[in-house]
Amino acid sequence: MKQINFIFTKNGFHIDETKEENTSKWAEEFKKDKYLALYELGFENNLKGLMPSAFYLYQLSLKFIELLSNRPELEVAREDTKVEASSEDLEYLMSIIPFAIGTEYIDEKWIQNVFEKLNNQFCLDMKSYKGTVQMYLQEKSQDLKIAKRIYFHLVENEEDADFPFAFLATYATKDKENRIVHMPLKHALVEYKNDQEQLLNLLSCLNVVAQKNTLIAQYMETGDLFHPIRLTSKEAYSLLKSVPDIEACGIKCRVPNWWKKKYSSVKINVNIGDTKPSMFGFDSILSLQPSLIVNGRALTKKEISELLKMEEGLAWLKGQ
Repeated sequence: MKQINFIFTKNGFHIDETKEENTSKWAEEFKKDKYLALYELGFENNLKGLMPSAFYLYQLSLKFIELLSNRPELEVAREDTKVEASSEDLEYLMSIIPFAIGTEYIDEKWIQNVFEKLNNQFCLDMKSYKGTVQMYLQEKSQDLKIAKRIYFHLVENEEDADFPFAFLATYATKDKENRIVHMPLKHALVEYKNDQEQLLNLLSCLNVVAQKNTLIAQYMETGDLFHPIRLTSKEAYSLLKSVPDIEACGIKCRVPNWWKKKYSSVKINVNIGDTKPSMFGFDSILSLQPSLIVNGRALTKKEISELLKMEEGLAWLKGQ
């Protein structure tokens, strides 16, 4: 695989036939069925030393497998699964486009088209696979962390100043029309009342999370986890900090988008008075007007004062 080179085209990619090195097992697989080979490539671990074009395709497949294995409804949807790259995923994949022949054709639509081909390969496999999706993925790679069927939702609740957040646990299932839906966790008690094994399999991941988060352990002990819960800022902050640990246990978390942003824009502006002085001097220095800008919005003195009083946690700021 290390010496294989690819050429990108308007509708996909193909092996560079001019390279004599392209005679390996992987080269033969790509010549036989390039999208099947690309799909299987995503289950390989830590491939290094690849040609830039091959490394990019490897990253595409890795991202697809990551998104696939992180879908809580996967076990329920099976061959009906549809994996699509988010705007953040597309931005990342566009940012790592290498210097190679044909990369001018690569755009978001091109990437989504590759994902569609990979999704079709997974669906074909699922139609003939008799075991669970978890078994299928673990046969492909023992290192894959597969999402469970449970979601944790944390949303803002602007109507209640004392409890500005709300929490709800849901799980993926199918409705009477055979559509994938996310139901409150308490519904599982009704759906699986005659199938305790299924219920225990569904809820088993919660015990793992409870060992890492005292708040979730408390909700499980009281039974609150099966109902909507109002949260204080302190409780919400505790949950938000635990998101990586929770998701490592297989439970996906849907949280406010500002929490998952990699960075926030914070800067200080200094304006030299309201009128333009003839030259910079002592009067200009005395008229300096500093302001603190967060995500493009200037904070008032009262807001800055409130922030300075806080040691850590969450606070309402400009409607966020």
